Amino acid sequence: MSVSTARPSLASTVAQLGQKMEQVVGVAVAHAVMITPFAVVLVTVALSQVDRRIDLAARGFGAGVTRRIFQVILPNIKFGVFTAAFLAFVLS
Repeated sequence: MSVSTARPSLASTVAQLGQKMEQVVGVAVAHAVMITPFAVVLVTVALSQVDRRIDLAARGFGAGVTRRIFQVILPNIKFGVFTAAFLAFVLS
């Protein structure tokens, strides 16, 4: 009695892998669509509490847009961004 193990073809293996990737991408997109409104609200609230005069002072001292974003705005809203990221992690 011989036992024959049929190996799946390369095409069927690639097709199964493609289906799994489609499922992963679909789940990721669904989570992103579900979480985005919460994250936007949290970051918007954090941005609304930043004192605009700090940004204007940095602008007056000659800081460019990217420098103002990374050295003035983001440090002031970091807790809002971290909270949004944590909420996205917990809800997904």
